Amino acid sequence: MSNIVINARAAKGVFFSKSGAERQIARHRESGTWLVNDAFDDEDAITFIAKKFELKILSGDGGEVLERYKNGSMTLVVSLMNTECDLPVTQTIKKIGRYDVVVFKNATVQTLKAIMRKAIELPTMVPDEEVVRLADLAASTPPEASVTNLDRVLWVQMTRSLEKTPVRKRRNWSFPIDVPRYGKSVIKFENGKFVDYTQSGVQDVVLLNPDELCGPHNDTTDVVSAYGALIASLCCNSR
Repeated sequence: MSNIVINARAAKGVFFSKSGAERQIARHRESGTWLVNDAFDDEDAITFIAKKFELKILSGDGGEVLERYKNGSMTLVVSLMNTECDLPVTQTIKKIGRYDVVVFKNATVQTLKAIMRKAIELPTMVPDEEVVRLADLAASTPPEASVTNLDRVLWVQMTRSLEKTPVRKRRNWSFPIDVPRYGKSVIKFENGKFVDYTQSGVQDVVLLNPDELCGPHNDTTDVVSAYGALIASLCCNSR
């Protein structure tokens, strides 16, 4: 199967670095390169970039990224930094699910610059027929309308609650709500996003009016970071 399963226990380390910050992806649109840099030599970053890529192309909204994958012009790169000096930089390919990730160990700032300047020749992923089939199926399937729409007050309460929870304990974090449209339910943070366990099933959680976050949505993460939501709420309240 192409799906990269990440359970709740592992998700905290995959979508967040050891510092507790959300992992970010740098994108070089012209070359079709996605890059994740990890300053802690943490190999969970490799799983993260493969999972993010999978979520993108199997979401039904892969667009240009899916076309690049089909054409064999898409590259996933992870640079793992090391605090020790004078260690040789190595380049290998690691397979996560059905996706090849180029991994640089003992990377330096110069390594990162060379990658983004395309001074280093990087291999592209070979498209997998089954992944392409699933991606095309997702693109042709109308999206499900079942989502939990939270107003700004509840959204800020929820994200503040997550922000106050240490990363190591987020697998046990939950946020109960009582919304007339859905009744009583419990929201959890799984695989890098909020999910609502309602009486009718599990559904995604979205902000009723994203504009109220006082800034553009960052599409490089599964959810708006709890810290970002907290800062945004302060921005709104200070007007």
